[in-house]
Amino acid sequence: MALLDIEAIRRADGGSTVEMNKHRCPICDYLIENCQCTFGGSAHPDRSVMKRVVKDHLYLLDDVQLKHVIKLEEFWRTSSSDEEYTKCYELLKQRAAQREAGPWR
Repeated sequence: MALLDIEAIRRADGGSTVEMNKHRCPICDYLIENCQCTFGGSAHPDRSVMKRVVKDHLYLLDDVQLKHVIKLEEFWRTSSSDEEYTKCYELLKQRAAQREAGPWR
């Protein structure tokens, strides 16, 4: 799965490349097609606070930005040593799998 789905962005904007270019990553503020969030190291700023704020306020994002953040989350695959967090995460994954299996299963 590609991190950036240009075609999905174009479909969301009615096919316009000009429209696509107005969407910025809510975390790094680059155009989505040039997002820097998958890069790390000393040459890149720490965006952990902005990342947390964006995740806490997803209602402020447009559809394209929201889909982009979902792709970033899939890429990052965050884990935690916190037992309660891990249990909640496993429950959420289980519910998602049941939802995708459909009501007839």
